[in-house]
Amino acid sequence: MISSHLESFAGYAVKSWGIGDKLENLEKTIYRIAVDYDDDITWADKFNAYLAQPNAGQTRGIVLGMYSDEMFEESSASTLELLINAKDKLPLLDTIFVNDVISEENEISWIINADNAPLIHAFPKLKHFGTRGGNELSFNNLNAPLLETLIVQSGGLDSSTIIDIANANLPNLKHLEIYLGTDDYGFSGSVNDLAPILQDRFNQLTYLGLKNCEIQDDIAIAVANAPVTAHLKTLDLSLGVLTDKGGQALLESTKVNNLMFLDLNYNYFSENMAEQLEAFAKSKGFKIDVSSDADYDEDDDWRYVCIGE
Repeated sequence: MISSHLESFAGYAVKSWGIGDKLENLEKTIYRIAVDYDDDITWADKFNAYLAQPNAGQTRGIVLGMYSDEMFEESSASTLELLINAKDKLPLLDTIFVNDVISEENEISWIINADNAPLIHAFPKLKHFGTRGGNELSFNNLNAPLLETLIVQSGGLDSSTIIDIANANLPNLKHLEIYLGTDDYGFSGSVNDLAPILQDRFNQLTYLGLKNCEIQDDIAIAVANAPVTAHLKTLDLSLGVLTDKGGQALLESTKVNNLMFLDLNYNYFSENMAEQLEAFAKSKGFKIDVSSDADYDEDDDWRYVCIGE
């Protein structure tokens, strides 16, 4: 589960905003707009009050938090539409995070998302975008030439959503991070869906995270010798069901020589495999994280991704 709100995103500090608060240090600070269970006002009321601040037009980024106390029944579509309709009032916006909602407010598997592409298209200066919740999520015909960061967090992504991302026009993308999830909570993808990414469609990538997945071994095998891996600085295969099978593929990789960091935290490695990977990273001159709080048992094949429900 995700149990704490964002404290930073895309180099900005993230702070919660309440009616009556001033907007301060907007060059380095972005605000989370959210409602609480005991609020008497709607998210729309709070957002309009934000826009009414005299310096709201200097906003560089915004974080959308809980938009209703019945999020498990209401999609984020109307909230996204409110932000789209305010595009002329936010001319400097370059950073957005959708659904910064923690488990205490609404489980990630209950969040009903929407097509996020129209929101991204509404802000042509957008460089950094993140969204949480896989239900009904799509990126239909996504075209964002300036986008550098795309983060998609879910307990389970549908194959069609993965294909949307893999085929998007994102020529300047440097950081791609996808929490793929488990079929218990909506994952229906395959390594084939990731093929455009692995074949280096986004050739400016320095960080690739294909993580939190029940087919983490298959992904590790595919990534180990994929063209995209050769120019990555960080490869993140963490939070999923990664075993010695995937670890062995990484040990045999011919594409990892330029890495600075290999993130494999939360895994199901044997002690021997973890030691081999650490020695391998040392020999190649990059950092590695093979720490894990997953319950490893070589006689038990019942394993879980880190973030599902």
